[in-house]
Amino acid sequence: MEHNYQIEHIDRALPKCLECYLFVNPIGHRCHQTEQTLLNILQFLPVKTDIHILCFHNQKNVSAFMQHLHIDVNNLAERNRIFQTIYKASLAYKAASLQGKRKGRNFLMRMQTDINSDISRFSTEYVLTLAEQIGLDVATFRSDWQSDYVRQLYLKDQKIAADMGATCTPALVMFEHSIDGDGIMVADTITEEVITEQLNLMMEACSRTRLNHQQCLAIVEPLFTKP
Repeated sequence: MEHNYQIEHIDRALPKCLECYLFVNPIGHRCHQTEQTLLNILQFLPVKTDIHILCFHNQKNVSAFMQHLHIDVNNLAERNRIFQTIYKASLAYKAASLQGKRKGRNFLMRMQTDINSDISRFSTEYVLTLAEQIGLDVATFRSDWQSDYVRQLYLKDQKIAADMGATCTPALVMFEHSIDGDGIMVADTITEEVITEQLNLMMEACSRTRLNHQQCLAIVEPLFTKP
């Protein structure tokens, strides 16, 4: 569905930069939906926006994913298979991103759509075929996918998630750089309404912080939805 947003301009302070960290499951359909929702909303903001989509998983996330798939969380063989699949998919996304942020994001979202939480669809052959379809240099991608460098980048993403307090996927952390503090976190259920509400709160804080500057934005609820 196509959404139309009203933009209110408050005669106060325009934020300099909005930075977003979205922590996702690289094979999770729900995370894919969240990515689309966030990207659709941010395109309406006439300010500089930096978005970082990072893969994150731990045993708690694996348990939640298994429950979503109606798999017994005590099935150790399935737990290990799912954990390893998410790990390999995370490395694949990170390797794809080395050939460009846009290509990496396209790779991730295509993978999430294709796998659609069915891990039996994930294989080395599938990943290499997807890399070719996205327009990656497949030989370089394959080498990067297996490299220590990409594994270190993956571990760095896990540390960023831990430092920001992310414990589940999807989880979204938003910063406005003129506002002191740790940013705003939204986790698990991340809808249009939740994101726009949090953006409004952030913009209000921005306007209070910088009363004597230019305009501040507030995103309000969609006026209507076209089918």
